[in-house]
Amino acid sequence: MKATLKNNAIHISFPYAADLVAKMRTLEGRKWNAIAKRWECPPRKENILNLKEWGFAIAEEIQELTPPKKQETIIPIVVKNFNKKLFPFQEQGLSFLEKKNGRALIGDEMGLGKTVQAVAYLQLHPELRPAIVLCPKSAKATWRREIKECMTEKKQYHIIEGRNKYKFPDADIYIINFDIIQNHAETIQKINPQIVILDECHRIKNRNTQRTQATKELCRNIPHIIGLTGTPIVNRPVEIFNAISLIAPSLFPNFFRFAINYCNAKKNKWGWDFSGSSNAKELHELLTSTCMIRRLKKDVLQDLPEKTRTIIPLQIDNQKEYNFAEGNFREWLLGTKNKPNAPAEALTQIEYLKQIAAKGKMEQVYEWLEDYLEQENKLVIMAHHKEIIQQLCNFFEKNNIKYVRLIGEASNKERENAEREFQSNPEIRIFIGSSAAEESITLTAANNMAIIEFPWTPGSLDQKEDRIHRIGQTKGCIYYYFVGEGTIEEKILKLIDSKRKVISAVLDGKDITGNSLLSELLSEYYEGRDENEI
Repeated sequence: MKATLKNNAIHISFPYAADLVAKMRTLEGRKWNAIAKRWECPPRKENILNLKEWGFAIAEEIQELTPPKKQETIIPIVVKNFNKKLFPFQEQGLSFLEKKNGRALIGDEMGLGKTVQAVAYLQLHPELRPAIVLCPKSAKATWRREIKECMTEKKQYHIIEGRNKYKFPDADIYIINFDIIQNHAETIQKINPQIVILDECHRIKNRNTQRTQATKELCRNIPHIIGLTGTPIVNRPVEIFNAISLIAPSLFPNFFRFAINYCNAKKNKWGWDFSGSSNAKELHELLTSTCMIRRLKKDVLQDLPEKTRTIIPLQIDNQKEYNFAEGNFREWLLGTKNKPNAPAEALTQIEYLKQIAAKGKMEQVYEWLEDYLEQENKLVIMAHHKEIIQQLCNFFEKNNIKYVRLIGEASNKERENAEREFQSNPEIRIFIGSSAAEESITLTAANNMAIIEFPWTPGSLDQKEDRIHRIGQTKGCIYYYFVGEGTIEEKILKLIDSKRKVISAVLDGKDITGNSLLSELLSEYYEGRDENEI
């Protein structure tokens, strides 16, 4: 399906389809060329716009006759009773959702706060209840956190867990992961949701999976649907077709035509291949003029701080193992109170707790990494325990992702090689580092860092962060803190944040005293008996 310009006429070719023939007959000045077996029409604006709308690949010389429609100016909206201040571009994203009546796609680059924009829209429209959030398992705790922190009036929410059917309690917002939607579809239908948010909506890219079919069935009669994805959809357009068909069903009514126009669809001995991309510019213009808003970090750099820290809470999958180990630690610690060597001995047991917590969140870390790797950006990963680092290496090798690592007692040559490879080789996308990568190394080829395990001091954590935040860095740096919920990691991160404030106050000339992080952590365990304190 294509349209070309020749001899001041648009030549239109496509495989026979009765509905398209009917549409051709509505073009002004059209005619059928029986010899060449094609339709022809004058290059008038209305004809060109119609051909675009019908999904034709428009030749560049025709595009020039009708400049793309400029995206309308969006007036930012301020959300009342919202605890988080939105950046200007996030306010614009919210306004876009409002303008599209809650049927739109936010395609902002990863790290720009798509979740908070969607939560702001929910806050703006309390009448849209109940709301359903469909997301990866690794994002469920993040949604809970954003809802609790952002909404002044506490909203009742419920996280749907497991595959067994059960009666949902009354709630304003229900959070469920894609993998179990088919198990609860009937129950969700009964609560009559008014809005569905599809977080990481490229996860329904496969038309034939139960996940996709269940999602489509759920959204069939939903008046408001918001899609969120940070992946480069114009490079793999097929991944976004299903989401767009739910958000704006009239835009691309036929998958095969979409695939021919925008996926460089090819037939091979195994069938059709839809994994490519074609007419990417045309697709981007079409989406942004209808249902999508997309901002890149470089576009909004002036709005962002030099460092942005994003906490990603994760529910560990070995909670029983962790609770048992922590219980033993508490019992041991209470028996050693006031002994001079207790803190030193406690370090070993704390490291054991940290390792169990890290092990319990790795499956969700992999899920997050899969989404991140859809981008082309490099990433620095900081971990500590050998087992965790090896698991990360195994994951990247399994997925054919090239990486370098710097761990243990690395020689100067090893450090130089790892740094040079990551900085200069575009094929090396991942750098994995331990405490060995805290000092004397520059990793500014990346502006994103994932902290899988946390060190003991704010100074050590800042040293890790500064591997990408240093001279030579031209972009704002985003740090992802992966925190196991209900584990010692929450305590450590809380104390690190507290120590950062103390350090900042001291640098500002304020007289503040405090105990060491280890002492304060042990004090919490000595004194803390409430199992829900974390």
